[in-house]
Amino acid sequence: MADQAATVLAARYAGLIGRWDGECTRDFETRARVLNGLCGGVAELQREAHKANRDNFALETLREKQEKADSNQTPSQCVAVSRSDKTVVKGC
Repeated sequence: MADQAATVLAARYAGLIGRWDGECTRDFETRARVLNGLCGGVAELQREAHKANRDNFALETLREKQEKADSNQTPSQCVAVSRSDKTVVKGC
């Protein structure tokens, strides 16, 4: 969503510059200031969205590595538990 907002703002900037006659009028300054203010918020949204995507990817990679490590472990830690006349082996 943040990337789409950035695209819309870029198009608005292009439209503003495309219609600009080179004079720095009050109307032009006002419109440019509004777009500039919006761009700051959109840029922050983009940074956070991209960071969240990187974090999610890193988390998924760690989970996959952990699952692989768990599946490759050999059952080397067996525990024998005595219960009255039976011995039960756990964890194998």
